[in-house]
Amino acid sequence: MGASQSNTEKFKQYLEDRVLESVYPSPEAQVIKAASRKPTKPALQSVQNLELDAQAIQGKKESVTSAFDGRTQVLDTAKWPHSVHGVLIYKVENITTWGTGILIGPHVVLTAGHNLYNYETKGFTDVKSLQFLPGMNGQVLPFGLVEVKKYFVSPSYIKDGKEDYGILILKKSIGEITGYFGLACLEPEEIQAKRINITGYPSDKVASKPKMYEMWGMEGTVSHIDRKKGEIKYIIDTATGQSGSGVWYQEGGGYYVCGVHVTGTNFVNSATLLTRKIYQQIYGWVHQEGFKECFLELRSTKELIFYGQEINTECISLLMQYNLNNIRVLNLSWHSIGDEGVKVLAQNTSWSNLSELNLARNEIDTEGAMALAQNTSWTNLSELNLARNEIDTEGAMALAQNTSWSKLSKLYLYGNNIDAAGAKAIAQNTSWIKPSKLYI
Repeated sequence: MGASQSNTEKFKQYLEDRVLESVYPSPEAQVIKAASRKPTKPALQSVQNLELDAQAIQGKKESVTSAFDGRTQVLDTAKWPHSVHGVLIYKVENITTWGTGILIGPHVVLTAGHNLYNYETKGFTDVKSLQFLPGMNGQVLPFGLVEVKKYFVSPSYIKDGKEDYGILILKKSIGEITGYFGLACLEPEEIQAKRINITGYPSDKVASKPKMYEMWGMEGTVSHIDRKKGEIKYIIDTATGQSGSGVWYQEGGGYYVCGVHVTGTNFVNSATLLTRKIYQQIYGWVHQEGFKECFLELRSTKELIFYGQEINTECISLLMQYNLNNIRVLNLSWHSIGDEGVKVLAQNTSWSNLSELNLARNEIDTEGAMALAQNTSWTNLSELNLARNEIDTEGAMALAQNTSWSKLSKLYLYGNNIDAAGAKAIAQNTSWIKPSKLYI
Protein backbone atom coordinates (compact mmCIF):
# COMPACT_ATOMS: atom_id res chain seq x y z
CA MET A 1 0.00 0.00 0.00
CA GLY A 2 2.82 2.36 0.91
CA ALA A 3 4.63 1.71 -2.36
CA SER A 4 1.43 2.25 -4.33
CA GLN A 5 0.83 5.57 -2.61
CA SER A 6 4.40 6.63 -3.30
CA ASN A 7 4.02 5.82 -7.00
CA THR A 8 0.80 7.82 -7.15
CA GLU A 9 2.41 10.83 -5.46
CA LYS A 10 5.35 10.73 -7.88
CA PHE A 11 2.95 10.50 -10.80
CA LYS A 12 0.95 13.42 -9.44
CA GLN A 13 4.10 15.53 -9.08
CA TYR A 14 5.00 14.75 -12.68
CA LEU A 15 1.57 15.88 -13.86
CA GLU A 16 1.74 19.02 -11.74
CA ASP A 17 5.08 19.88 -13.32
CA ARG A 18 3.50 19.46 -16.74
CA VAL A 19 0.59 21.67 -15.64
CA LEU A 20 3.04 24.38 -14.64
CA GLU A 21 4.81 24.13 -17.99
CA SER A 22 1.49 24.47 -19.84
CA VAL A 23 0.84 27.85 -18.17
CA TYR A 24 4.28 29.27 -17.38
CA PRO A 25 7.28 28.65 -19.64
CA SER A 26 10.64 27.93 -18.07
CA PRO A 27 12.52 31.08 -16.94
CA GLU A 28 15.35 29.94 -19.22
CA ALA A 29 13.12 30.11 -22.31
CA GLN A 30 14.32 32.46 -25.02
CA VAL A 31 10.97 34.27 -25.09
CA ILE A 32 8.99 34.61 -21.88
CA LYS A 33 5.30 34.80 -22.64
CA ALA A 34 3.09 32.86 -20.26
CA ALA A 35 -0.30 31.59 -21.38
CA SER A 36 -3.32 33.89 -21.65
CA ARG A 37 -6.58 31.98 -21.36
CA LYS A 38 -10.18 32.92 -22.01
CA PRO A 39 -12.75 31.45 -19.63
CA THR A 40 -13.33 27.73 -20.16
CA LYS A 41 -16.62 27.81 -18.32
CA PRO A 42 -19.50 30.28 -18.70
CA ALA A 43 -19.62 33.12 -16.23
CA LEU A 44 -21.76 32.44 -13.19
CA GLN A 45 -25.34 33.52 -13.75
CA SER A 46 -26.07 34.24 -10.11
CA VAL A 47 -24.44 37.19 -8.38
CA GLN A 48 -23.77 37.98 -4.75
CA ASN A 49 -24.29 41.23 -2.90
CA LEU A 50 -21.77 42.14 -0.26
CA GLU A 51 -21.55 45.11 2.07
CA LEU A 52 -17.96 46.05 2.75
CA ASP A 53 -16.88 49.23 4.44
CA ALA A 54 -13.28 49.72 3.32
CA GLN A 55 -10.98 52.69 2.97
CA ALA A 56 -8.46 52.98 0.16
CA ILE A 57 -5.43 53.46 2.35
CA GLN A 58 -2.08 52.80 0.69
CA GLY A 59 0.27 54.46 3.19
CA LYS A 60 2.88 56.49 1.32
CA LYS A 61 2.33 54.50 -1.86
CA GLU A 62 -0.37 56.61 -3.50
CA SER A 63 -1.00 57.26 -7.16
CA VAL A 64 -2.87 60.31 -8.45
CA THR A 65 -4.70 61.38 -11.56
CA SER A 66 -3.48 64.03 -13.95
CA ALA A 67 -5.30 67.33 -14.52
CA PHE A 68 -7.42 65.80 -17.29
CA ASP A 69 -9.01 62.51 -16.30
CA GLY A 70 -8.99 60.08 -19.23
CA ARG A 71 -10.36 57.05 -17.41
CA THR A 72 -13.59 55.34 -18.44
CA GLN A 73 -15.75 53.08 -16.31
CA VAL A 74 -16.03 49.39 -17.14
CA LEU A 75 -19.72 48.59 -16.87
CA ASP A 76 -19.72 44.89 -17.82
CA THR A 77 -17.05 43.78 -15.36
CA ALA A 78 -17.91 40.08 -15.68
CA LYS A 79 -17.14 39.99 -19.39
CA TRP A 80 -13.76 38.88 -20.76
CA PRO A 81 -11.20 40.42 -20.69
CA HIS A 82 -12.33 42.66 -17.79
CA SER A 83 -13.27 39.66 -15.64
CA VAL A 84 -9.61 39.10 -14.65
CA HIS A 85 -9.37 42.34 -12.64
CA GLY A 86 -10.51 42.33 -9.05
CA VAL A 87 -10.66 44.11 -5.73
CA LEU A 88 -8.17 42.95 -3.12
CA ILE A 89 -9.55 43.61 0.38
CA TYR A 90 -7.35 43.26 3.46
CA LYS A 91 -6.67 44.68 6.90
CA VAL A 92 -3.87 47.05 7.87
CA GLU A 93 -3.61 47.61 11.62
CA ASN A 94 -7.28 46.65 12.00
CA ILE A 95 -8.37 49.05 9.26
CA THR A 96 -10.07 47.42 6.27
CA THR A 97 -8.60 48.72 3.03
CA TRP A 98 -8.33 47.72 -0.60
CA GLY A 99 -6.12 47.57 -3.65
CA THR A 100 -6.34 45.88 -7.04
CA GLY A 101 -5.12 42.53 -8.34
CA ILE A 102 -5.10 40.73 -11.68
CA LEU A 103 -5.39 37.01 -12.39
CA ILE A 104 -2.31 35.55 -14.10
CA GLY A 105 -3.19 31.90 -13.63
CA PRO A 106 -6.12 29.74 -12.59
CA HIS A 107 -5.51 30.52 -8.94
CA VAL A 108 -2.69 33.10 -9.02
CA VAL A 109 -3.20 36.87 -8.63
CA LEU A 110 -0.52 39.48 -9.28
CA THR A 111 -0.59 42.65 -7.16
CA ALA A 112 1.60 45.32 -5.59
CA GLY A 113 3.95 44.23 -2.84
CA HIS A 114 2.86 47.10 -0.63
CA ASN A 115 -0.65 45.65 -0.53
CA LEU A 116 0.89 42.73 1.32
CA TYR A 117 3.77 44.28 3.24
CA ASN A 118 4.30 47.71 4.81
CA TYR A 119 7.92 48.61 4.22
CA GLU A 120 7.78 51.53 6.67
CA THR A 121 6.44 49.57 9.64
CA LYS A 122 7.85 46.18 8.51
CA GLY A 123 4.46 44.62 8.96
CA PHE A 124 2.84 41.89 6.86
CA THR A 125 -0.84 41.78 5.92
CA ASP A 126 -2.78 39.11 7.78
CA VAL A 127 -3.46 36.37 5.23
CA LYS A 128 -6.78 35.60 6.94
CA SER A 129 -8.00 39.09 6.10
CA LEU A 130 -7.19 38.81 2.38
CA GLN A 131 -10.08 38.40 -0.02
CA PHE A 132 -10.07 38.62 -3.81
CA LEU A 133 -13.26 39.73 -5.56
CA PRO A 134 -12.87 39.35 -9.35
CA GLY A 135 -15.03 41.49 -11.61
CA MET A 136 -16.68 43.31 -8.71
CA ASN A 137 -19.19 45.95 -9.78
CA GLY A 138 -20.59 48.27 -7.13
CA GLN A 139 -21.62 45.74 -4.50
CA VAL A 140 -22.23 42.94 -6.99
CA LEU A 141 -19.84 39.97 -7.10
CA PRO A 142 -20.39 38.08 -10.37
CA PHE A 143 -17.85 35.42 -9.37
CA GLY A 144 -18.20 35.52 -5.61
CA LEU A 145 -15.53 36.09 -3.01
CA VAL A 146 -12.34 34.02 -3.16
CA GLU A 147 -10.22 33.41 -0.09
CA VAL A 148 -6.43 33.53 -0.18
CA LYS A 149 -4.46 30.44 0.75
CA LYS A 150 -1.03 32.06 0.81
CA TYR A 151 0.85 35.07 -0.50
CA PHE A 152 4.40 35.95 -1.46
CA VAL A 153 6.13 39.36 -1.45
CA SER A 154 9.17 40.40 -3.46
CA PRO A 155 12.33 39.74 -1.39
CA SER A 156 13.82 42.99 -2.74
CA TYR A 157 10.80 44.96 -1.58
CA ILE A 158 10.97 43.50 1.92
CA LYS A 159 14.70 44.19 2.10
CA ASP A 160 15.03 47.67 0.58
CA GLY A 161 11.66 48.75 -0.81
CA LYS A 162 12.53 47.97 -4.43
CA GLU A 163 10.73 45.73 -6.96
CA ASP A 164 7.26 46.33 -5.53
CA TYR A 165 5.17 43.26 -6.41
CA GLY A 166 3.71 40.09 -4.93
CA ILE A 167 1.33 37.25 -5.73
CA LEU A 168 -1.63 35.58 -4.07
CA ILE A 169 -2.35 31.86 -4.19
CA LEU A 170 -6.12 31.47 -4.08
CA LYS A 171 -8.00 28.61 -2.45
CA LYS A 172 -10.16 28.25 -5.56
CA SER A 173 -9.17 28.14 -9.23
CA ILE A 174 -11.49 31.00 -10.11
CA GLY A 175 -9.39 31.75 -13.20
CA GLU A 176 -10.98 28.76 -14.86
CA ILE A 177 -14.24 30.72 -14.78
CA THR A 178 -13.00 34.30 -15.25
CA GLY A 179 -10.05 33.59 -17.54
CA TYR A 180 -6.60 35.00 -16.84
CA PHE A 181 -3.87 37.05 -18.51
CA GLY A 182 -0.40 35.84 -19.38
CA LEU A 183 2.90 37.33 -18.23
CA ALA A 184 5.35 38.82 -20.72
CA CYS A 185 8.97 39.85 -20.21
CA LEU A 186 9.62 42.39 -22.94
CA GLU A 187 12.54 44.56 -23.91
CA PRO A 188 11.94 48.26 -23.08
CA GLU A 189 11.69 49.22 -26.75
CA GLU A 190 8.99 46.58 -27.25
CA ILE A 191 6.90 47.96 -24.40
CA GLN A 192 7.31 51.53 -25.62
CA ALA A 193 5.88 50.50 -28.99
CA LYS A 194 2.67 49.15 -27.44
CA ARG A 195 -0.61 50.60 -26.27
CA ILE A 196 -0.84 49.72 -22.60
CA ASN A 197 -3.76 49.70 -20.19
CA ILE A 198 -4.24 50.22 -16.46
CA THR A 199 -7.51 48.82 -15.08
CA GLY A 200 -8.46 48.82 -11.42
CA TYR A 201 -10.58 50.09 -8.57
CA PRO A 202 -9.82 53.79 -7.78
CA SER A 203 -11.06 55.38 -4.58
CA ASP A 204 -11.74 58.84 -6.01
CA LYS A 205 -14.55 57.51 -8.21
CA VAL A 206 -16.49 56.19 -5.23
CA ALA A 207 -15.61 58.84 -2.64
CA SER A 208 -19.28 59.82 -2.36
CA LYS A 209 -20.51 56.22 -2.70
CA PRO A 210 -19.72 54.36 0.50
CA LYS A 211 -19.30 50.59 0.28
CA MET A 212 -19.11 50.74 -3.52
CA TYR A 213 -16.33 49.50 -5.84
CA GLU A 214 -16.15 50.52 -9.48
CA MET A 215 -13.78 49.32 -12.20
CA TRP A 216 -12.13 52.07 -14.24
CA GLY A 217 -9.40 51.95 -16.85
CA MET A 218 -7.41 53.95 -19.34
CA GLU A 219 -5.23 53.19 -22.34
CA GLY A 220 -2.05 55.04 -23.23
CA THR A 221 1.61 54.79 -24.09
CA VAL A 222 4.82 54.44 -22.12
CA SER A 223 6.65 57.73 -21.67
CA HIS A 224 9.86 56.29 -20.23
CA ILE A 225 11.38 53.10 -18.84
CA ASP A 226 13.91 53.42 -16.05
CA ARG A 227 16.11 50.36 -16.58
CA LYS A 228 18.14 50.98 -13.44
CA LYS A 229 15.11 51.16 -11.15
CA GLY A 230 13.08 48.65 -13.16
CA GLU A 231 10.13 50.98 -13.56
CA ILE A 232 7.67 51.79 -16.34
CA LYS A 233 6.62 55.46 -16.50
CA TYR A 234 3.38 56.60 -18.16
CA ILE A 235 0.87 59.42 -18.22
CA ILE A 236 -2.15 57.23 -17.60
CA ASP A 237 -4.59 58.38 -14.95
CA THR A 238 -4.86 56.37 -11.77
CA ALA A 239 -5.80 56.92 -8.13
CA THR A 240 -5.40 55.38 -4.72
CA GLY A 241 -6.93 51.90 -4.73
CA GLN A 242 -5.50 51.00 -8.14
CA SER A 243 -2.18 49.89 -6.71
CA GLY A 244 -1.63 46.33 -7.89
CA SER A 245 -3.35 46.82 -11.24
CA GLY A 246 -1.64 45.01 -14.07
CA VAL A 247 0.02 47.00 -16.84
CA TRP A 248 -1.45 45.01 -19.71
CA TYR A 249 -1.67 44.96 -23.48
CA GLN A 250 -3.43 42.96 -26.17
CA GLU A 251 -1.61 41.01 -28.86
CA GLY A 252 -3.91 39.24 -31.28
CA GLY A 253 -6.28 37.15 -29.19
CA GLY A 254 -3.94 37.15 -26.19
CA TYR A 255 -3.70 39.52 -23.23
CA TYR A 256 -0.44 39.98 -21.34
CA VAL A 257 0.83 41.75 -18.22
CA CYS A 258 4.23 43.42 -18.42
CA GLY A 259 4.20 45.38 -15.16
CA VAL A 260 2.42 46.14 -11.87
CA HIS A 261 1.09 49.64 -11.18
CA VAL A 262 2.41 50.84 -7.80
CA THR A 263 2.69 54.63 -7.44
CA GLY A 264 2.49 58.06 -9.01
CA THR A 265 3.05 61.81 -8.82
CA ASN A 266 1.31 64.84 -10.28
CA PHE A 267 3.30 64.37 -13.47
CA VAL A 268 3.76 60.67 -14.13
CA ASN A 269 2.64 57.32 -12.77
CA SER A 270 4.80 54.24 -12.37
CA ALA A 271 4.79 50.46 -12.41
CA THR A 272 7.23 47.74 -11.50
CA LEU A 273 8.62 46.38 -14.77
CA LEU A 274 8.27 42.61 -15.19
CA THR A 275 11.85 41.43 -15.75
CA ARG A 276 13.26 37.95 -16.18
CA LYS A 277 14.46 38.07 -12.60
CA ILE A 278 10.95 38.85 -11.35
CA TYR A 279 9.41 36.25 -13.64
CA GLN A 280 11.83 33.65 -12.30
CA GLN A 281 10.77 34.53 -8.75
CA ILE A 282 7.06 34.25 -9.60
CA TYR A 283 7.71 30.97 -11.42
CA GLY A 284 9.51 29.66 -8.35
CA TRP A 285 6.67 30.62 -6.01
CA VAL A 286 4.05 28.98 -8.20
CA HIS A 287 6.22 25.89 -8.64
CA GLN A 288 6.66 25.76 -4.87
CA GLU A 289 2.89 25.56 -4.49
CA GLY A 290 2.75 23.04 -7.32
CA PHE A 291 -0.92 23.78 -8.06
CA LYS A 292 -1.71 21.20 -5.36
CA GLU A 293 -5.44 20.54 -5.09
CA CYS A 294 -6.13 23.68 -7.08
CA PHE A 295 -5.64 23.05 -10.73
CA LEU A 296 -6.13 20.01 -12.93
CA GLU A 297 -5.47 21.55 -16.31
CA LEU A 298 -3.37 20.28 -19.20
CA ARG A 299 -5.60 21.70 -21.90
CA SER A 300 -2.82 22.74 -24.27
CA THR A 301 -0.95 19.43 -23.99
CA LYS A 302 -1.06 17.36 -27.17
CA GLU A 303 1.40 14.63 -26.23
CA LEU A 304 2.07 12.76 -23.00
CA ILE A 305 4.84 10.18 -22.79
CA PHE A 306 5.58 8.65 -19.42
CA TYR A 307 9.17 7.47 -19.32
CA GLY A 308 10.56 6.11 -16.07
CA GLN A 309 7.26 6.48 -14.22
CA GLU A 310 5.73 3.69 -12.13
CA ILE A 311 2.05 3.81 -12.99
CA ASN A 312 -0.75 1.92 -11.27
CA THR A 313 -4.55 2.04 -11.42
CA GLU A 314 -4.64 4.97 -8.99
CA CYS A 315 -2.38 6.90 -11.34
CA ILE A 316 -4.68 6.23 -14.28
CA SER A 317 -7.65 7.39 -12.20
CA LEU A 318 -5.73 10.57 -11.37
CA LEU A 319 -4.92 11.12 -15.04
CA MET A 320 -8.65 10.96 -15.84
CA GLN A 321 -9.25 14.01 -13.62
CA TYR A 322 -7.10 16.28 -15.79
CA ASN A 323 -8.42 18.36 -18.66
CA LEU A 324 -6.76 16.69 -21.66
CA ASN A 325 -9.23 17.66 -24.36
CA ASN A 326 -6.46 18.32 -26.90
CA ILE A 327 -4.41 15.20 -26.21
CA ARG A 328 -3.37 13.46 -29.44
CA VAL A 329 -0.58 11.12 -28.38
CA LEU A 330 -0.61 9.09 -25.15
CA ASN A 331 2.23 6.65 -24.51
CA LEU A 332 1.72 4.36 -21.52
CA SER A 333 3.93 1.50 -22.71
CA TRP A 334 6.01 -0.63 -20.32
CA HIS A 335 4.09 0.32 -17.18
CA SER A 336 2.22 -2.88 -16.25
CA ILE A 337 -1.04 -1.06 -15.64
CA GLY A 338 -2.93 -4.32 -16.22
CA ASP A 339 -6.62 -4.90 -16.81
CA GLU A 340 -7.80 -2.67 -13.96
CA GLY A 341 -5.86 0.32 -15.26
CA VAL A 342 -7.10 -0.27 -18.80
CA LYS A 343 -10.69 -0.50 -17.57
CA VAL A 344 -10.39 2.98 -16.06
CA LEU A 345 -8.69 4.31 -19.21
CA ALA A 346 -11.36 2.86 -21.51
CA GLN A 347 -14.10 4.74 -19.67
CA ASN A 348 -12.73 8.06 -20.90
CA THR A 349 -15.26 10.07 -22.87
CA SER A 350 -13.45 13.36 -23.53
CA TRP A 351 -10.37 12.51 -25.60
CA SER A 352 -12.05 12.90 -28.96
CA ASN A 353 -8.76 14.12 -30.50
CA LEU A 354 -6.70 11.12 -29.38
CA SER A 355 -4.97 9.65 -32.43
CA GLU A 356 -2.14 7.49 -31.01
CA LEU A 357 -2.41 5.24 -27.95
CA ASN A 358 0.50 3.02 -26.93
CA LEU A 359 -0.33 0.33 -24.37
CA ALA A 360 2.43 -2.15 -25.24
CA ARG A 361 3.86 -4.36 -22.45
CA ASN A 362 1.19 -3.64 -19.86
CA GLU A 363 0.12 -7.16 -18.81
CA ILE A 364 -3.26 -6.65 -20.45
CA ASP A 365 -5.25 -9.85 -21.04
CA THR A 366 -8.68 -10.66 -22.45
CA GLU A 367 -10.60 -8.73 -19.79
CA GLY A 368 -8.68 -5.56 -20.53
CA ALA A 369 -9.06 -6.00 -24.30
CA MET A 370 -12.81 -6.40 -23.91
CA ALA A 371 -12.97 -3.18 -21.86
CA LEU A 372 -11.01 -1.28 -24.53
CA ALA A 373 -13.32 -2.60 -27.22
CA GLN A 374 -16.27 -0.91 -25.51
CA ASN A 375 -14.79 2.57 -25.92
CA THR A 376 -16.83 4.71 -28.33
CA SER A 377 -15.21 8.13 -27.70
CA TRP A 378 -11.84 7.87 -29.45
CA THR A 379 -13.27 8.54 -32.88
CA ASN A 380 -9.96 9.92 -34.21
CA LEU A 381 -7.84 7.00 -33.05
CA SER A 382 -5.55 6.03 -35.93
CA GLU A 383 -2.84 4.02 -34.15
CA LEU A 384 -3.26 1.49 -31.32
CA ASN A 385 -0.31 -0.45 -29.92
CA LEU A 386 -1.20 -3.48 -27.79
CA ALA A 387 1.96 -5.45 -28.53
CA ARG A 388 3.49 -7.92 -26.04
CA ASN A 389 0.53 -8.18 -23.70
CA GLU A 390 -1.44 -11.31 -22.75
CA ILE A 391 -4.45 -10.87 -25.06
CA ASP A 392 -5.88 -14.15 -26.40
CA THR A 393 -8.22 -14.96 -29.26
CA GLU A 394 -11.32 -14.02 -27.27
CA GLY A 395 -9.81 -10.60 -26.57
CA ALA A 396 -8.96 -10.14 -30.25
CA MET A 397 -12.50 -11.03 -31.25
CA ALA A 398 -13.82 -8.46 -28.80
CA LEU A 399 -11.58 -5.78 -30.31
CA ALA A 400 -12.78 -6.79 -33.77
CA GLN A 401 -16.32 -5.86 -32.75
CA ASN A 402 -15.44 -2.19 -32.17
CA THR A 403 -17.14 0.08 -34.71
CA SER A 404 -16.17 3.49 -33.32
CA TRP A 405 -12.49 3.68 -34.28
CA SER A 406 -13.29 4.45 -37.89
CA LYS A 407 -9.88 6.04 -38.54
CA LEU A 408 -7.81 3.17 -37.15
CA SER A 409 -5.09 2.36 -39.69
CA LYS A 410 -2.26 0.97 -37.53
CA LEU A 411 -2.83 -1.87 -35.10
CA TYR A 412 -0.05 -3.71 -33.27
CA LEU A 413 -1.00 -7.01 -31.60
CA TYR A 414 2.15 -9.09 -31.98
CA GLY A 415 3.56 -10.86 -28.95
CA ASN A 416 0.10 -11.82 -27.61
CA ASN A 417 -1.69 -15.19 -27.55
CA ILE A 418 -3.89 -14.71 -30.60
CA ASP A 419 -4.49 -17.66 -32.96
CA ALA A 420 -5.70 -17.72 -36.56
CA ALA A 421 -9.37 -17.31 -35.58
CA GLY A 422 -8.57 -14.12 -33.68
CA ALA A 423 -6.50 -12.76 -36.55
CA LYS A 424 -9.30 -13.54 -38.98
CA ALA A 425 -11.82 -11.68 -36.84
CA ILE A 426 -9.58 -8.61 -36.76
CA ALA A 427 -9.10 -8.77 -40.54
CA GLN A 428 -12.84 -8.95 -41.13
CA ASN A 429 -13.60 -5.69 -39.28
CA THR A 430 -15.14 -3.33 -41.84
CA SER A 431 -15.52 -0.29 -39.56
CA TRP A 432 -11.85 0.65 -39.50
CA ILE A 433 -9.87 2.15 -42.35
CA LYS A 434 -8.08 -0.61 -44.20
CA PRO A 435 -4.98 -0.93 -41.99
CA SER A 436 -1.74 0.25 -43.53
CA LYS A 437 0.02 -1.63 -40.72
CA LEU A 438 -1.46 -4.68 -39.04
CA TYR A 439 0.88 -6.78 -36.93
CA ILE A 440 -0.56 -9.90 -35.30
